[in-house]
Amino acid sequence: IVLGQALNETEGIHWLTMKIMNCYSFTPFQILAVVAFFAILLTEGISNVAVVAMILPLAYGLADATGLNPVAVTYAVAIPSGLAFSLPIGTPPNAICYSSGYYKVSESFRSGFFMNMISYGVFVFMMYFYWPLIGLNY
Repeated sequence: IVLGQALNETEGIHWLTMKIMNCYSFTPFQILAVVAFFAILLTEGISNVAVVAMILPLAYGLADATGLNPVAVTYAVAIPSGLAFSLPIGTPPNAICYSSGYYKVSESFRSGFFMNMISYGVFVFMMYFYWPLIGLNY
């Protein structure tokens, strides 16, 4: 939370988004897909709240620079941040199940990796096809 607040107050978010936008030309859908992928990747190693607190200010900066809908940006960060399946540290239920001692991290990582890819694919599919149907434009 402090990192996001510091980036916002020092206008580091504006600087970073301008650097990103000058180097690459993404469509709004691609920006949201990359942000969602980054969120799902980070949530495996740190808590969901920390991922949202770190990525959302940067994503809002990207939204401001590109004219993206802030609601769509919030969904693109918040929903994938709750999709941690691979490592015990990702969510408390994973940690509780792992502490039972019935499986190893390698077993969890193997099946969790496929679950992450499937959930990311479903999320991107919904973002591309379903969001416009319900009026959530990016």
